[in-house]
Amino acid sequence: MLKIYLIWLKKKTDENDVKVIINEQFNERKITTEEQVALTVDKILTEKEYMTETEVKNNTKEIHLKIVKWTIGTGLSVAAIILALLRVILL
Repeated sequence: MLKIYLIWLKKKTDENDVKVIINEQFNERKITTEEQVALTVDKILTEKEYMTETEVKNNTKEIHLKIVKWTIGTGLSVAAIILALLRVILL
């Protein structure tokens, strides 16, 4: 069947007819062109929300700062509890 199409395409002189026939063949066989891939990728990227590199860095810095604050606060609390227990036991 493909050979028949090729022979028929060689007989055609109008480029637009050839382009239409090729496009019909692509659509029938579900062949994906580069344009279709680019459109699909663009569509997916616009639908989803992604963070930029600077947003990720800023978010990481904020989380790191919170962890440092919590660590210092927890350390001070533990030291205060230990000192309070020592005062109660020794006095």
